[in-house]
Amino acid sequence: MLAIMAGCLGCGQDTTRYVGSWTGEKSLDLAAHTPPEIRASLSRLKLEVKRDGTFELVEESMPLAGTWHSGEGGILLEFKTLLGRSLEPHQERKPVLLKFTKGDLMYSDPEDKVSILMRRKS
Repeated sequence: MLAIMAGCLGCGQDTTRYVGSWTGEKSLDLAAHTPPEIRASLSRLKLEVKRDGTFELVEESMPLAGTWHSGEGGILLEFKTLLGRSLEPHQERKPVLLKFTKGDLMYSDPEDKVSILMRRKS
């Protein structure tokens, strides 16, 4: 069953290379007096892409989770939960696109209109 699901997730594309832990840093416009440890915590992204078609993301110190599938030449992250609770209609987010670029991932968030380079952690 898992093999069938993995094949469907790929839809002809090798999605296994996305599986793993990734980190990146988001450029934030924070007040100049923001302590460095707070600035670092808020700007850090941690992403875990799992083989079962799910993911966990920590963005601006907030845990998000959802499902992923192939699309648009990469994989799309569909957000389902924030802080372990289902997203409310006013919290819904557009899917984020992940694409490989020179061995790293480009995280493209259509809402923030930013692209973040993410490096494999493990």
